[in-house]
Amino acid sequence: MAQNSSRKLGKVFCDSIHGHVELHPLLVKIIDTPQFQRLRNIKQLGGGYLVYPGASHNRFEHSIGVAYLAGELAKTLQNNQPELKINERDILCVQIAGLCHDLGHGPFSHLFDQMFMPQACGNADWTHEMASLEMFEYLVRVNKLHQVMKKEYGLNIKDDQEDEEDDQEDEEDDQEDEEDDLVFIKELILGEPLNASSADWPYEGRKLEKSFLYDIVSNKQNGIDVDKFDYFARDCHHTGIKNNFDHMRYFKFARVIEVETDPKNQIKRKHICSRDKEVWNLYDLFHTRLLLHRRVCHHKVTTNVQIMIKDALLKANKHSKIKGTGGAVFTLSDAKKDMEAYTKLTDEVTEIILHSSKKGMKEAKEILERIKRRNLYKLVGEAKIEQLKIIPNEKIIKLKENLKDCLTDEDFEGIENETLMVVIMDPFLHCVIHCSLRHHAESVTESPPQKKRRLDKKIPKENIMSLKSRLERVLTVDDFDGIRNESLEVVVRQKQDKTISKEKIESLRQELADDLSDEEFEKIKNGSLAVMVMKKKDMEMLKKIESQRPQLAKVFEKLRTGSVEEKIENLKEDLKNILPEKDDNDCFEVVPITYSYGKGKKDPIKYTYFYKKDDPERGFTISRNKLSNFLPEDFLEQTFRVYWKTDDKKHTEEAKQKFKTWCKRTGSEEIDILVDNDLDPSQPPQDEATTSA
Repeated sequence: MAQNSSRKLGKVFCDSIHGHVELHPLLVKIIDTPQFQRLRNIKQLGGGYLVYPGASHNRFEHSIGVAYLAGELAKTLQNNQPELKINERDILCVQIAGLCHDLGHGPFSHLFDQMFMPQACGNADWTHEMASLEMFEYLVRVNKLHQVMKKEYGLNIKDDQEDEEDDQEDEEDDQEDEEDDLVFIKELILGEPLNASSADWPYEGRKLEKSFLYDIVSNKQNGIDVDKFDYFARDCHHTGIKNNFDHMRYFKFARVIEVETDPKNQIKRKHICSRDKEVWNLYDLFHTRLLLHRRVCHHKVTTNVQIMIKDALLKANKHSKIKGTGGAVFTLSDAKKDMEAYTKLTDEVTEIILHSSKKGMKEAKEILERIKRRNLYKLVGEAKIEQLKIIPNEKIIKLKENLKDCLTDEDFEGIENETLMVVIMDPFLHCVIHCSLRHHAESVTESPPQKKRRLDKKIPKENIMSLKSRLERVLTVDDFDGIRNESLEVVVRQKQDKTISKEKIESLRQELADDLSDEEFEKIKNGSLAVMVMKKKDMEMLKKIESQRPQLAKVFEKLRTGSVEEKIENLKEDLKNILPEKDDNDCFEVVPITYSYGKGKKDPIKYTYFYKKDDPERGFTISRNKLSNFLPEDFLEQTFRVYWKTDDKKHTEEAKQKFKTWCKRTGSEEIDILVDNDLDPSQPPQDEATTSA
């Protein structure tokens, strides 16, 4: 490649996290463009800087850090495993992708794409990754870097106008001819294929043999990538949080291994794996993510400030005029349609609003001035969102012991902990599920006579007749033929303390009007819910029943989800009544908060491959039960907060009271709210009598 002769054009940057880092001259050319320089004016943590005074770092230095780490990881793999055939073009491409992966961030980073844009234009599909891709294409085009990449630095870039000439001059092998480096960079930035494809390998920039290169910048498999390595270290450094994850140690043990990602279909991929002993270092990585989200990104005051900035941008949106290509004018939310206009969007937009003399900017200015005076919205309260949880292994083992009396040894061996699941429903519905378990009846019938006698004693005949009378309304005669006395014992029931509101019961009554009489419905007892344990294959029959009885399907769905959305809508209705003459957005904000390790409820380590020192060619996953009992069953926690916006103590107190009443009515667990000096590290301690939530 030609870049060695241009080494004098490279630069050494002194970075606060990585020290002195040297970047390739092509990266320097990209950095020295208006499109990249705008990142100097976009805070990495958005409104977090207004809470943590040290969080003054920007997307600019983060992007440089990611580019550096991407190159270091690629070079480490190249040196340690020459058989991977990582070439200089591969390394340069991942560096460019790392440098440009955040080009599309708007003002205040995620505040713009996650809070402002959905409300401004209802475009939930738009992401900053999509904007990064467009901005990268725009940067290359307006700065005429296309030919620079190709001619000066030897990147393979398909150009229809010059394909014939390039094919004659190109002396590289056929495989490299087929690779399009520009497409590869775009795929790395977007984090997914550019074109939807059902092919086994949907990417076009690199072949399957180099699939591991897609793990470096944005790892969709498990979230272990250099983007996180940099922002964890950088965010922790600037907020005073200790980072226990050492990315340099990860580099030492990183190794590419071909693993079977889908054993059923025999699909294999090359992934970056780590030594088995490094599993706890990786848990430190994910725990650092959780800490940053809990203490910084979703800090109560950070969220508060970001809501206020978002509201100011919404108020100013239609009054903003941003010039784009050909003199076209765009609003804040429409600027994404034109990259020339979007280039002008940075955090400075709030200063423009504050100093604007336009009448239409008055409301937006007032909100921003409240932030300046620290007259923030008031936190009304926070509550946990209930989640259905999988039964812990200990309980499952105990339930399996109970099942031993009902099943033969052969049947029992077929029941695995992983195949058991929990379904919650009311007593009047649990009988429907018995038909899905009737396949157990035959095996139980073949059980020894003494087991049958015990079963007969456990389930009185009158109970069977009672169940049968209730089943007649929802099952066919054929279904009844499959139900035996013995099969009922297969289901293990437990009581749970749950509260069903009157409104919910009335809703269920209306939905089941055709299936249950008033007398039958009165059998529903508030607080009596049964936990059913069944095998996954039984769920197929349950789905069949639901499809045949749509009204029951609705009830099942409500009972499984807990109707969180319905509860929150009820809360919003209560809050609307405080100031009915005002628009909801001017009075309050209900904000969902999610904490996880990056894979929802799942453990990301489950999707991480490891190798042993004495067998470095075999990649494998590590089961959580082989690690520690201290690991959680569920890696997701969800809450929601309510912020009151009007600067009125009377209405704020009324909102707090309605929130507390709602929590009691719905059985939601309220989270204690700390006083202001505990919430806001940027403010000095205040006397308790003068603080407010």
